[in-house]
Amino acid sequence: MVARQLQVVLRAAAIPNWLRDLLAPLLRGLGQSQLAHLLQATRARSGHDYFGLLAGRAALRQRWFDGLHTAGIDVVLCPPHALPAMRHGATEWTTAAACYAFVANLLGAPAGVVPVTTVRADEAEPRLAGRDRVLREAAATESGSAGLPVGVQVIGRLFREDQALAAMQVLETALGDRPDWPLRWGPRMAAEPAATFGGHARGGPGR
Repeated sequence: MVARQLQVVLRAAAIPNWLRDLLAPLLRGLGQSQLAHLLQATRARSGHDYFGLLAGRAALRQRWFDGLHTAGIDVVLCPPHALPAMRHGATEWTTAAACYAFVANLLGAPAGVVPVTTVRADEAEPRLAGRDRVLREAAATESGSAGLPVGVQVIGRLFREDQALAAMQVLETALGDRPDWPLRWGPRMAAEPAATFGGHARGGPGR
């Protein structure tokens, strides 16, 4: 049995390009700009296009790692995810929120996530999302997320897992004494034996 979230992806993948070209402007007109963008970005490619993408990926990796070496940068810090810990089933419409994690996978770079803080109450307040389905799901994920862990992603140089792990250890050591460090709220989670906390998945500090 295929999960409902994957069923949406599989159905979208089966849409022919000519129909995508018709649906994308319609979706934008209906206020669904995020879905329109995803529809066009995931269109079917020819074999020639595929190998062109592979060549582009190789060139991007070369520029990225050359840039780190030239600048003397050992690791890059960035968010691991655009949203707090996802509610069960919410990933049906919010796949793009994982774009930060896609970077390390695209580059083939060593990476990890370290807990740094928790969502503040003022960050969990509802925001205006308009009619866009993706933004509404994102807003629903943020709502009520106060207290959930926030992580930072550490991306290292090629084949330098040692540097990435060392940077993660430095962050944990430096931030571990903060009152809002996520691992300090363990007793609060232990009080709820269920697999969720505040309606959100216990996905760890990386969200």
